[in-house]
Amino acid sequence: MHGKDRTKFDGIFGYLSEMDQLIKLRSEVKKPEDFLNLDTLEEALKVNISFKLLNILKKQSETKNKISKKDFTNTRYALDIVKASQTHIRYVTFWFFR
Repeated sequence: MHGKDRTKFDGIFGYLSEMDQLIKLRSEVKKPEDFLNLDTLEEALKVNISFKLLNILKKQSETKNKISKKDFTNTRYALDIVKASQTHIRYVTFWFFR
């Protein structure tokens, strides 16, 4: 990793570098058949995981000095973290099969 910009991700984790742009996107899907377009489907998956991750990060910053990192992860927001993990796995599965 020496010499690489650690704020940039590519491949499976490429959406992490695009999260600020992704959450501003609005769907242009008009009918269910539009989801047959793989680019549209990939964008929707990336937007979904971006919203979930940014929500977790927001909650973490709001509770930073109020609860321990362990309590944040294991107690208070464990369900949010599990749902984000499931969404990421859904995206990774799509990414590999595509």
